[in-house]
Formats: sequence, C-alpha cells, structure tokens
Amino acid sequence: MKKTLPAKSDSGLVIACAQMRIGEDSHENASRMVQMMKKAAKKGARLIHFPEGALSGYVKSQISDWSSFNWEMLDRELQRIRVAAAKTGIWVVFGSAFRLPFPYRPYNSIYAIDSSGNLRARYDKRLISNSELKCWFTPGEAPVTVSIDGWKVGLATCIEINFPELFMEYAGLGTDVILCSSYSDNPVFQNLACAHATFTCNWFSFSVPANAAQTAGSLIAGPDGRIVKKGRVGAQSLIICRLDKNDEQYQVPLNRARPWRQKVRAKGFYDPFKYKISQ
Repeated sequence: MKKTLPAKSDSGLVIACAQMRIGEDSHENASRMVQMMKKAAKKGARLIHFPEGALSGYVKSQISDWSSFNWEMLDRELQRIRVAAAKTGIWVVFGSAFRLPFPYRPYNSIYAIDSSGNLRARYDKRLISNSELKCWFTPGEAPVTVSIDGWKVGLATCIEINFPELFMEYAGLGTDVILCSSYSDNPVFQNLACAHATFTCNWFSFSVPANAAQTAGSLIAGPDGRIVKKGRVGAQSLIICRLDKNDEQYQVPLNRARPWRQKVRAKGFYDPFKYKISQ
C-alpha cells in the first residue's frame, strides 16, 4: 500500500541530503538507498538527494572497466528504486551511469524519480573531468530542471561545481534549489557550494558519499550562502532540512537580492547617460 504523502505547503519543502556509503555491487547500493529513503519518508521528507554514482558506483573507485560492468543488475536495481519511491511517496534524485548503445561510453547521470515511481528527468554531466573524457564517459549537453510541489530544482554533478556559469544558467531559469551530487573528497567543494548558493540566491544541497567524506561532508546551504546543516565527517548520515520561502532570515536574498540581480544582469539595464548630479 502506498504511503500517505507528507503534507504540502505553499512555501515549504522538506528535503533529505544522503551521505551513503557506495560499494561495487549495485544491489547493495540500492539496499542502502531504500533504507535511507524509508528513514527520510518517516521524517517527513518530500525529496531525498544522493551522491554521484550512488546506484552504479563511480569509475576508478568501484568501476574498473565497462566491459565487466553488470548492466542487467543495474537495470533491475533502478526498477527497485522506482518501486521504493512509489511506496515511500517521496522524490529521489541520485547518481548512476547510463548505458549508451555500443560502442559509445555511458553518460554520468543524475536521475530524478517522482513520488509515484516515474522517471521524470535525467541529467547527463556536461563538463566532465579530463580522465572521464579520456576513458570513461560521454559528456551531456543541456541543463535539467524538475518541478517539485512548486519548487524549481536544478541538477549538477561534482566537478561542475568549478564552473559558475552552469549555476548562473540555472538562476536564469528561475530555480529555487540546486542539487549537486558529487564523489569528491576536496574540501574546497563545500566552500564553492556555499558560494553558488549566495550567487544564485538558491538553496543548495551538496551530497557526497561517506567514502569521500573524510575531511568534509555533505551539506545544505541556504540562499544566503550559510550552511544550514552538515553531514558527519567519514560516516553515513542523513541531513533533513525544511526549506521555507517565507522564512524571515531569507527575505533579503529571496525577495530583494534575487530580483535585483536579475534586473542588473539584463543587457542594456544601465544607461550611462542617465545618472546625473541633482541640481
């Protein structure tokens, strides 16, 4: 029987940022994901966000080559996640490889499955790393957003956090939240996540696996760039956070900074001959 959906709010969205341990076996990864989905649903989350490679594992860490990769198991476990999303009644966003027809390399993708178990979107990592480009993946082509209870959500992956133009692109598309799934142990990425939250006036969820959280972990930042909650360093953890557009502490970034920045970024907004000293 399908779980009763969490109560919706015009201004609020409860999200969970998962810092799970990722292994070589997609069945075991799916089992961890389902457990965390159930826990998040019990705590009232409407959306759960997982790291890069959460279902399939990530190249060089869990995947040694594509010729021996078990795509059939991955397909089965993807269906299992879809069923779990419908049973728990929450959205699930997670990283996984996506197979392209031979001889092309896979995409490094982020899946968005809705609370009825439907695959609503798939984001294919666009700005892939040098090693990914040489040996592992095919780059994607376009930004992807999904709408969840009136909140516009943008998707990004790992090393893309070094490219501010991608996040400004999402701001231009009117996003409220950005979900960035990563498999990196670079502590600077935490600072960049907060910076992008500030620049875009968006909430920002940054999910890394427990494997890569030895010096810095997952986090959720508010639209003012301040960290709201962080994951435990080096351990599996689940961050639960309620985002609220009516929260007093975020009225300046949401209702003043965001619309003003959109205006001044527009071409031709400033007229160099208009601003004169009053007589």
